[in-house]
Amino acid sequence: MAQDTMKAILVSEYGGPDVLKLEDAPRPVPGEGEALVRIHYATAIPLDFKIYNGWLRDVFPKTLPYVPGFYASGVVEAVGPGAAGVSPGDRVFGPVNGGYAEYAVAAADRLIRIPESLGFPEAAAILGGADSAWKALFSEGELQAGQTVLIHAAAGGVGQFAVQLAKWRGATVIGTASGANVEFVRSLDSTGGSAGRPLTPDTVFMRAGPSNRPFIYSSRSRPPLRRKSPPLPDLRYPALRYPPLPRPSPHRAAFSRGASAPVPRGAREGLAAIPS
Repeated sequence: MAQDTMKAILVSEYGGPDVLKLEDAPRPVPGEGEALVRIHYATAIPLDFKIYNGWLRDVFPKTLPYVPGFYASGVVEAVGPGAAGVSPGDRVFGPVNGGYAEYAVAAADRLIRIPESLGFPEAAAILGGADSAWKALFSEGELQAGQTVLIHAAAGGVGQFAVQLAKWRGATVIGTASGANVEFVRSLDSTGGSAGRPLTPDTVFMRAGPSNRPFIYSSRSRPPLRRKSPPLPDLRYPALRYPPLPRPSPHRAAFSRGASAPVPRGAREGLAAIPS
């Protein structure tokens, strides 16, 4: 294969997995402030297939053909003019432009060096869920040791990171999952689960101690639920109730604050095709 070409997954039309084709493609050249990364592992996330299916073409417009993949890990091959923070040979991970390929370009200042304790697979997975979990628990939730956190969809790509990060911080973790995933969630060292005590959408049962400020985090695809409450009395299972989401009118989307907004016409068919 010539030096100026590479192997890449190309999407030339919208559709199912069959539209992913391994083909020759031009090898990208890093521009101003960019780095060329030789990809070791590409991160596959649900957003990828929602885009190449065409469900989100109005939100994430693509010029066909295109190479999918938002995140990846690999080694810096070359840097463009003015690129700072990384050098050729550095092991890195971060957002890239088309990670389903042998090479991809990225903004050099957004790449992160991989610690020696991590391999390329683990590094590629970080932006697939761990960063979202960190932001929700610590940047937004300000979770502290000794608090209790309930994590919905604890077996999901974000939830499984959230369980482990919350335990690392010293919090008591209660996770919910479907019956098939309860044992996996328990293996992450969380407490409880949906198998023994079903949780309804408008009732959350939590364990709380004196002066404990519960924090609720949902990693479901619906708008995240986040609520801090005043200190609860020392009850074993206090119940926190919140109103259910309003039912949106046709072609409108409901949000947790009770408002609604129009759904772009081009996205309606895609939304209807997404399993609820």
